[in-house]
Amino acid sequence: MSIATKKAYKTTFIIDIKMLENPIKAFIDELKTIVESLEGEVNSWDDLGIRSFSYVKKKELTQGNYLQLLISAPSSFEKNIQDKLRLDKRVHRILVQSAY
Repeated sequence: MSIATKKAYKTTFIIDIKMLENPIKAFIDELKTIVESLEGEVNSWDDLGIRSFSYVKKKELTQGNYLQLLISAPSSFEKNIQDKLRLDKRVHRILVQSAY
């Protein structure tokens, strides 16, 4: 049994505010649970607030709530988080970057 090396990721989520039924804190708790199920750990998070899009793809979606999480996770995290949240209508976009 080998121990997987964890990498640091800066992950930005754009959340559709119209689809949120609960406060953003409850959604962050859900994200933490999902990250832990993928063998990751949320080190810190920051609510960057609601921002308007400069380029609008859908007329009904003109702004979103930006969340940024610093996560330690295995190298398979990037693909797995996108697969896990692809069908969640609350998540408009996910950007995963290496933190270092």
